[in-house]
Amino acid sequence: MEFLESDDTLSVEDKLSSLSADLVSGEDIFLSRLFAYPPGIATDLDELCRSLEIELELQKVREEFQGKIVVTWIDYPNAEFQEYSAIILFLAESTFWNQIALYNKRLFDEKQ
Repeated sequence: MEFLESDDTLSVEDKLSSLSADLVSGEDIFLSRLFAYPPGIATDLDELCRSLEIELELQKVREEFQGKIVVTWIDYPNAEFQEYSAIILFLAESTFWNQIALYNKRLFDEKQ
């Protein structure tokens, strides 16, 4: 997993987008914690990242704005290409930032 470079020219939104992409693409513990919640339940991202390697990067980004970041997921059974079965939504209200990720939850379920 690649973490954010220490490039001060990146906006907070860019850093959050990079962080969320890292979480969805390669952090099985994060996904396991997220999918343990029922679909549609907003959960604090700090809680889902607790004790993970990426937690330090998250804390660095969190120093740049107030408010929390929440994440939730919903089923997406009618994906056009049948590759995705979940939508993961990240939201930081105080910055008006959000990120949506399509995720093949079926592959994750098969690992469990």
